[in-house]
Amino acid sequence: MIGKRYKTMNDEDLEREAREAFDGAKRALLYDYMYMGTEIGRDNLEYMGFKHIETREYIKIPKCGIAFRGKEQL
Repeated sequence: MIGKRYKTMNDEDLEREAREAFDGAKRALLYDYMYMGTEIGRDNLEYMGFKHIETREYIKIPKCGIAFRGKEQL
């Protein structure tokens, strides 16, 4: 639609929407994908591979950031 106006969101709305998106992604990884292991990419980073149960399509997620650090690294 041309000229469609979008409602601006306040911080609480943005946080809620982001949390809902991540919760949905987490549920999809838990119930719709199979973990296939890790591999080193061309950028020399480690990636976790997942395969969709029905479509058999693959996704790769970088294994980096605070969520994947061991206790000794925190």
